[in-house]
Amino acid sequence: MSLFYQNALYQVPFAIYFYKWLEYALVTVVLIVTLRTLYLYNLKKYPGPENRKKRWLFLPLLLIPFSIILCMYLFFIEPHVTTEIPGYVQPNTRTLVITGSIMLLVNEAAYTILIYIYELNQVKVKAEQLEKEKAIAQLINLQNQMNPHFLFNSLNTLVFLIENDKDKSIDFVHKLAFFYKRMVSQHHKNLISLKEELEYIEAYTKLLKIRHGGNLNFNFTIREDVLTNYVVPMSIQIGLENAVKHNNVSQRHPLTITIYSQNQEIVIENNLQKTEKNIGVSGLGISNINKRYQLVANKTVSTEDNGSVYRLKIPLIHKDDKKMD
Repeated sequence: MSLFYQNALYQVPFAIYFYKWLEYALVTVVLIVTLRTLYLYNLKKYPGPENRKKRWLFLPLLLIPFSIILCMYLFFIEPHVTTEIPGYVQPNTRTLVITGSIMLLVNEAAYTILIYIYELNQVKVKAEQLEKEKAIAQLINLQNQMNPHFLFNSLNTLVFLIENDKDKSIDFVHKLAFFYKRMVSQHHKNLISLKEELEYIEAYTKLLKIRHGGNLNFNFTIREDVLTNYVVPMSIQIGLENAVKHNNVSQRHPLTITIYSQNQEIVIENNLQKTEKNIGVSGLGISNINKRYQLVANKTVSTEDNGSVYRLKIPLIHKDDKKMD
């Protein structure tokens, strides 16, 4: 109406304009319903961005049903229902067909482009979802590795105590049960607050002290303001375990482990006195922590070794930095 009868709305009686508008509206609805049905059928038959060329090739074919419907209207229906608008020349058949065809192709192209963009976004969303699911599966696998790893080391400690100190072995079993219960309760989490981690680290250090007595010492210096930050579960515990496992711990060679906060990291520091069998050995534990940090927060742990002191630096994670819950 705006193309063929410009300003007619303001220059002719509204009833005449409305009747003409209704006439065009009815044939437009028939065209839209028919062409949209064919278009969606083609979209369903050739879905996805990989089939976009086939869909583009189909678009010109829609001119066939369009021309048929329009010609049937112009030759068989319009002569009986058309309304003349005073002062305006009725557009001829050629003008209507050419104008309608151009509008059809422009609308088809725009609609197809929008659908293609939507499909690309869907592909991207699905790819991101698959990556997230893959990362979660990897994380669960890494978490599952650590339970038998921890249990194996604990049982070795228990065997040692049973052979050397029966009373200490009983105390160790009770503390081990408490600690393992706490650890399992956190197992399903990808991240826990530093405060929670330190609660069962306290229990874990007691287990280590039972075995090593005064030959093993711990010093904690953690700022209050970092306790609400997050860490990967068992990360500090594995760091402590790593220090004890790879160093001599004896009356002649006491081991001191210091745990402190520095910037946005928790640092586990110990005097370096590696056993001969562990020189140059990199354990599963630190590698596991590092992979889990990469998956959860795209961060990495770091280490320093100056020959006399070894430091493991564990990143603190803010809530907004988490990649997955």
